[in-house]
Amino acid sequence: MAIHRRSAIFDAVLVYLDEPQIVTLISQKTRVVAIAIPYENPNIAMFHATTVAEKDWERYLSGTVDLRYLFTFPTVRVHYYFDLHALEDGKIMMSPWIGDIGENYLPLPRFFSSNHTEEYKANIRATDRELLVIDGEWELTDFGQFQQKYSDIYAFIIATKNWLDAGATLQTKRRVKDAFLNRPFQGGFSYVHLFRDLSNNVSRPDQLNLSKIKYASPGEVEIFGKEEIFEEIHQIIPNFLHKRERLQEDYRTFHQYLSENHYLRIHGDHYPKGDPTEAYMSGRARKLAVEMLAPNFDAVWDLTNGNALVASKVVLSFYRRLADAAAYFAQGRVAYTDI
Repeated sequence: MAIHRRSAIFDAVLVYLDEPQIVTLISQKTRVVAIAIPYENPNIAMFHATTVAEKDWERYLSGTVDLRYLFTFPTVRVHYYFDLHALEDGKIMMSPWIGDIGENYLPLPRFFSSNHTEEYKANIRATDRELLVIDGEWELTDFGQFQQKYSDIYAFIIATKNWLDAGATLQTKRRVKDAFLNRPFQGGFSYVHLFRDLSNNVSRPDQLNLSKIKYASPGEVEIFGKEEIFEEIHQIIPNFLHKRERLQEDYRTFHQYLSENHYLRIHGDHYPKGDPTEAYMSGRARKLAVEMLAPNFDAVWDLTNGNALVASKVVLSFYRRLADAAAYFAQGRVAYTDI
């Protein structure tokens, strides 16, 4: 399919060194990022541009991918070029890039949004601070595993709050709902992907960010996020440790029931509405969620379209992540600073 010229509206300069070097534009609601490229005529400010999916743009702003990634990796992207001097009334016409793209027209590796010289209006990050004390022996993988479980819990709580929030935008709610759609909920990777998507869809001002790790005896882990969620987790983890034996038995009994009756292997969509086991499953799942103080079962029920089997599997998957995160506290390797 032929690619035609395309208009774009200038949004912002991201890097300015004597003149703009990296800019961002909007073309029919599509994000465009462009970098200055070599050109023999000094009177022309030629730029190489690429379309960027909103998800990748968010990842770039958060620092999880570099600029080169936007230009080289995503499967769905279209490349253009334009002369910035032709900008008129905030608008520019971009021409499709035909042929191969030479290395001298691409960003250098490891250039991240933190290297911007100009402050971008949407580059807002969470400022609420949580400080955790760490002690004992840690392997590098331990930090990664603890951070992942803690992040999963954080993201799921925000997602359910957004779903129930009457003031949340339709786009925010759609992102939460989309994470639950079209999943078999038949094996481990369904839940890995669910929690990953929920984490990726947290808005930038609320995203959990690991600021620094100071490894000593004791050391510190500093993270930034949303204070309201930090406070909830601060209640959830001690509550879990206090009720650990009871929660573990409730989880074991319910999981065993699903396993022995082969429900763990059933595709979520194959569980019929109105099944005789529906009341039992939803009741056990709700009880476990209430005892854990999270997740909000009403939100889970809505997000799973009232599917008792899927809702049960989601609550059980939350339990596993909470148990893994709480274990670090039980071992004395992580503690809250005010305990």
